[in-house]
Amino acid sequence: MTDLDQKLKTAKRGFRVRMALGAFGALFLLAVVLPLAYFSHIVSFRIEPPPAADNAVVSVSKGIGVVVFDTAYILGGRAVLDFASPGFISQTAAIDFPKDAGDTGPLIIEMREAPVRVFITTTPSLAQTRWYVDGVYAATAEEFAREFEPGAVRIEVDHAFYQPQTLQLKVPIGEAITRHIDLTPVTGDISIRSEPAGAAVVINGEPQGLTPMQTVAVPGGLHRVQVMLEGYQAIDEEIAVTHTLPNIERDYRLKPRQTAVRVKASPAGGVLQVNGVATAITPSLVLAAGQTHTLRYEKPGYLPQSRAVMPKASTQAE
Repeated sequence: MTDLDQKLKTAKRGFRVRMALGAFGALFLLAVVLPLAYFSHIVSFRIEPPPAADNAVVSVSKGIGVVVFDTAYILGGRAVLDFASPGFISQTAAIDFPKDAGDTGPLIIEMREAPVRVFITTTPSLAQTRWYVDGVYAATAEEFAREFEPGAVRIEVDHAFYQPQTLQLKVPIGEAITRHIDLTPVTGDISIRSEPAGAAVVINGEPQGLTPMQTVAVPGGLHRVQVMLEGYQAIDEEIAVTHTLPNIERDYRLKPRQTAVRVKASPAGGVLQVNGVATAITPSLVLAAGQTHTLRYEKPGYLPQSRAVMPKASTQAE
């Protein structure tokens, strides 16, 4: 069989199929539509907006009837029409014909666009991530999931230790949106001074030198800072470097290390002064270590007694 013969055979087959479909349509019109038009109530309708009408599916969910194009043929007095279209919220219309009443007027079916789900993830995934929609706080969560009406929307991603980011989205009709964002860490620095100077500085367990310490670059996050000098109380602080406060400066005033001094004074009932300041007599006084302190005890009828003490750290004096 030649190519020409094959093409002729295919064309004939297609012609026969079209003729068969046409005949079926004519039979359907004669057997179903015309009798329905004669014996049934006729309900015409129009779906708005046009995008909803283009892909709409209309059916009779309750009652007896059939839908042909933009017209429903209803047998009996009652029926419910269902209207569905991808990307739009489905609707129903209840039809109730009074007895012996004529055909109803046209129905206008206004279909609203269905909400669209927007889902956003990040790397790293962090529970303290804050999400904003058009500048308004929406949630604090590792992921963002929310439904929006089709249109423009602005999503902002905010975490203290990472650079904020903004997504401008055009939400389409009927199509879910999934996005992923790689967060960029904040880069900051820490500088430390102390009085007196010369204190050792340790950041996150790593020695950094002595105060005054110039800038040390660190990533965004929580950082443990320790400042230590012989004879003084150590500083141990957790510092947060964030995108709103990336550059941290500290100027510590170191306090002399404290130690306990036991005091026994007799006869009882006198007045104890420490460096000229009256102090309650307790079993143990807390004084700065490495410094000289003058203790004076007085009581009427007795000669006052004074004593100079210079306690060392973790030692006790009497």
